[in-house]
Amino acid sequence: MSAIGICKEKIREAVINMFKVNMGVKPGEKVLVVTDFPDSKHWLEYDVEKLSDIVRRSILCRAVYEIAKETFKDNVVEFLVYPCTGRHGLEPPDYVAEKMKRAQVVVAITSFSLTHTNARAEANKAGARVASMPLFLAEMFEPGGPMASDYKYIHETSKKLAKALKGKKTVRVITESGTDITFNVEGRTWGLDTGILTEPGAFGNLPAGEIFIAPVEGTANGKFIVGRAGTQVLKKT
Repeated sequence: MSAIGICKEKIREAVINMFKVNMGVKPGEKVLVVTDFPDSKHWLEYDVEKLSDIVRRSILCRAVYEIAKETFKDNVVEFLVYPCTGRHGLEPPDYVAEKMKRAQVVVAITSFSLTHTNARAEANKAGARVASMPLFLAEMFEPGGPMASDYKYIHETSKKLAKALKGKKTVRVITESGTDITFNVEGRTWGLDTGILTEPGAFGNLPAGEIFIAPVEGTANGKFIVGRAGTQVLKKT
């Protein structure tokens, strides 16, 4: 185990499954593993807790790269680091965007998300399969974590659920925490985020496993309880 608590052997199986099942890596494909890191400016601006979080994620990404390099002998596996942009959705340096376009599989374990960037969109247009994994934690790869799940089962279950809900006009959501809200979805289409990104140009966030829809504006009625914000548990004030 490293000094920052990342054990390659503990995450190895889920990492390999991610590349095999979620990304569908084929022999001969170029795989790019991307992360961001604090540069000299960030070391002065960020507090120790934030720096530790970013650095730990960078090291995790390096471990993911090493596992992929060791496992997929018939592939070109590359590791790319770049300075943090400081905000989600800001474009990475041009050399990052170019590298992403030249790969068939891109796994981005970053502290500042590449999801809503032209770099990600252009990589998809070039045919790359991209998994964006901002704010990812090593524990998500460990046994019992979301990336240790059976994603083939999640994929099939999600499709069945979307099929069962197709054409429904009203949705009611009830949770143990107190949410009880009803809204109209007539004319809207169910989307799937199953975590299976095996087709050219596929994109998604990992971990995954949901179907989703947008309610018709102005139709929601009831109570909606939010218990988490990103990776933090919210507290009553």
